[in-house]
Amino acid sequence: MQQNRQSIAVYFTKLKNVWAEIDQKRPCKIKNQEDLVWYQKEKELERVHVFLRGLDDKHSNAKGELLRMTDPPSLNKAFTYIRKDESQQDSIKHAQVEVSSLAIQVKSPAPFLQQQRSVPLYHQGPPPGFPNRPRPQCSYCNDVGHVRATCWKLNPHLKTTRQGYQRKAKAAAVQLVQEPDFYGVAGQDHHIAGGATPTASIAGRGS
Repeated sequence: MQQNRQSIAVYFTKLKNVWAEIDQKRPCKIKNQEDLVWYQKEKELERVHVFLRGLDDKHSNAKGELLRMTDPPSLNKAFTYIRKDESQQDSIKHAQVEVSSLAIQVKSPAPFLQQQRSVPLYHQGPPPGFPNRPRPQCSYCNDVGHVRATCWKLNPHLKTTRQGYQRKAKAAAVQLVQEPDFYGVAGQDHHIAGGATPTASIAGRGS
């Protein structure tokens, strides 16, 4: 009997059912106690080899470790050892699948993110809460951002008026500087002789 990709528990249970049927049909007739003990040991050792021989190739390392043991393992010990090896392999396989799925998710962003990236910002519309108002387009020059009534190409005087307003506004901003006091006390001339009171001379600040 071979494992044939079955779980260890299923494979081992099938073997035990076969052996139970054999023991029932062929009961042991040995009466001597020592001979009976020897017979039981040999029979179990043979069944250990049958169990190991039918395992799949993925358990070759664990099977070799059992066969290299100094004391031959019992049937239950061999089953426990191989089942532990099966659990370890399943855990490693599960971890590899999780890592692979995470790598795929990192390489392939979510579909809605791809859709957002594929649409330019100026085609995505206004933010939520803002009305969706299209920008005006001039019917004369076809430029966006103004209408025919304010088109500089059709009404050149509007451009001149706007430029003049900008120059005046800039000049006014530069001149908005507070002038200091024009006159101030430049110095004092003290006349000590004759007990005269000191006088102060007024000088103009600036040119």
